[in-house]
Amino acid sequence: MVKALILYPKPDDRAAFERHYYDIHLPLVRKIPHLKSLSVNRDPPTTLVGKSPYHLVVELEFASQQDCDAAFASAESRLAAEDLATFAPPGRVRFVYEVRSVMPETA
Repeated sequence: MVKALILYPKPDDRAAFERHYYDIHLPLVRKIPHLKSLSVNRDPPTTLVGKSPYHLVVELEFASQQDCDAAFASAESRLAAEDLATFAPPGRVRFVYEVRSVMPETA
């Protein structure tokens, strides 16, 4: 399994950001091919030592790196990326990584 983790910085207008994100952007993201699951944090994240510079944490899950690559190369992903430029503040961070379960421990 491969996940993409996207961190969005705090927007100037939280209400406008969330309206656009949930009403316009998420429907575009849901159309991205090969997407197995999509999770969004409920409240602004915190760190172990306090406040975070991020407002939103999004996690996308794919069955494989090949599916992830195809998803991000798709026309649907390009449309979602174009939409980001219309409302999201600069400074997004994206991590893509393969997930390996280590619990419960296996021999």
